[in-house]
Amino acid sequence: MDNQLLNKVTSWMPWTKNGRRSSLDTRLLEEQPNLLLSLIHPDITDVVLNYLDPKSLLSLRLVCKTTKSWVDQIKHLSRLRIILHTGIGNKKMKKVLKSKTHWCNFTLGYEKIPKEEHLVEFSQKFGNTVRVLEVGSVIGGHAVFNLLGSCSCIDSVSFQGINFAKMSSQSNNDMEVFVENLSTIKSLSIGNILFAQETELEHFKMLVFKCTTLRTLKLPFLNFTSTFDKDERNRILQQHVVNPLIDYLQTRHGSGSNLRYLTLELLNPLQCVVFIDLAIVCYKTQTIIHNVHQSFIKNLEPYQENVLETIGTLDGINEFVQLSRLNKVECISLWVSSATLLAERNLKNPRLPILKSLNLYLDSVEGDTGKIITLLRTILQMERPTVTSLKISYSRRGVGSADLVRAVDIANNFQYLRRLDLYQWDAFDDEFLRLWNGTGMSRIEDLSLILCSNLTDHGLIGSDGAHPVILKLCNLRELHISSLYGSITDVTLRLAVRHMRLRKFRLYSQSVTFNGYSSLMEGVFCSGIEYIHGSKPFDCNQKEFCQLLSDIKNTKYHFEPRRSKSSSGRRSSSQELSCDGSDDD
Repeated sequence: MDNQLLNKVTSWMPWTKNGRRSSLDTRLLEEQPNLLLSLIHPDITDVVLNYLDPKSLLSLRLVCKTTKSWVDQIKHLSRLRIILHTGIGNKKMKKVLKSKTHWCNFTLGYEKIPKEEHLVEFSQKFGNTVRVLEVGSVIGGHAVFNLLGSCSCIDSVSFQGINFAKMSSQSNNDMEVFVENLSTIKSLSIGNILFAQETELEHFKMLVFKCTTLRTLKLPFLNFTSTFDKDERNRILQQHVVNPLIDYLQTRHGSGSNLRYLTLELLNPLQCVVFIDLAIVCYKTQTIIHNVHQSFIKNLEPYQENVLETIGTLDGINEFVQLSRLNKVECISLWVSSATLLAERNLKNPRLPILKSLNLYLDSVEGDTGKIITLLRTILQMERPTVTSLKISYSRRGVGSADLVRAVDIANNFQYLRRLDLYQWDAFDDEFLRLWNGTGMSRIEDLSLILCSNLTDHGLIGSDGAHPVILKLCNLRELHISSLYGSITDVTLRLAVRHMRLRKFRLYSQSVTFNGYSSLMEGVFCSGIEYIHGSKPFDCNQKEFCQLLSDIKNTKYHFEPRRSKSSSGRRSSSQELSCDGSDDD
């Protein structure tokens, strides 16, 4: 907080200057409780609201009229998404249409193709206020242009799919009326495009290339019919998507509003030559390319290595990839078996200065593991202060994963992790305890321990049951544990989990009993839990277990603990089940 803002904090109430409150101030506050809130400087409220999650913003909005006015500003309302599932009688749609609040962030979750009159009614009500719009179904091209044409201030648009089939070429003239507002769009994402004839893709080019202020673009999946062979698909993709996109980038180059982020569709893989042509233009316009597969950059010539500096997300590596040139990569997935293809120059100096997400797949480490160990050391044994998500998966072939991935490397070099995912890591309890004792591990919010065969209760709790080591992860909000041989028991639930303020919890272990789950009602666990799921204990039936999970989710920690099931009888329940055997979140 800078000095100017600090001065506003200390001067927002009159008595902060003399250190005491006058009788007049006290009387005014007793008569007008909202006066205290109204005296807060707007800069202070903006700082506070920026740190709140959407659920907290909704709660704050219900406090009083003053806090409601804070949240009802466009910059904060845009973070509150209204989800309309119109397949349920359109009741929620009608309720939102009657609202006096100028909502501006919507998800239209249509289960079927939406009726055009619903979109017209929606655009008439919120056309002047909507900023973010996501449509969760495939809609017709006419409806797309009509909807966007009525939204004069829209910034971000996402469609699950657009159907341009059966749109006549004459309709292009009609669409010109609706594309004027497309110049305000900064982010456009299209899931897939349905078309029957090649000429119908002209509508897609009109939709995209009229967006003169576009900053983020996700290319769609072209849903080819079976009549197109592979060569014909590559030709259509190059002629109607890639080449127009290159012209679009070159036209906007130097205008001060270049496209910043381009996301490719992996289901429509690009040929190496086509991708390199696109990447060269992106390098000149400083456009970052996401969803780049290693097969796109095969046969890369030395004079073309600049294209590596345009990649933002890379899936896999090959002999043409130099890690030292990937200075724009934010997310990278590495299969360590491919390290055998790399030359020494490829492994040197892997700084990756803005890397945020790292996925390591130890798929096959058989035979000569020299280059594999070198790759892992260069990646793991260097400080990565920018990485917030780390996933390590192992296929259980070759040498042990504990020999390649050490807890000390994770704890010392990844001190700003928010998410850690370990899959089939065969380290023993002592390695896990070293990991939890790491100085930066307390920042982890999401932890997954899947099929770690040698992990037991001791690896989570340690030698002192009164002070479980896993509780050092004080910011943990989501925990997923899957025990292959039932090595996680009721001890972990009683000594550790019930003292965690989790939002989501998943546990799959054959050794956990009904009473173990019941112990979660006796701690702070119930104070914030929103989702809980687990494997059914052996000592109860599915109905009893589902009811217990429902009770845990609906019980506050300060309530009197429920009596756990005794061995002499079963718990009776007449309520509807709110948790079933599925793992839907």
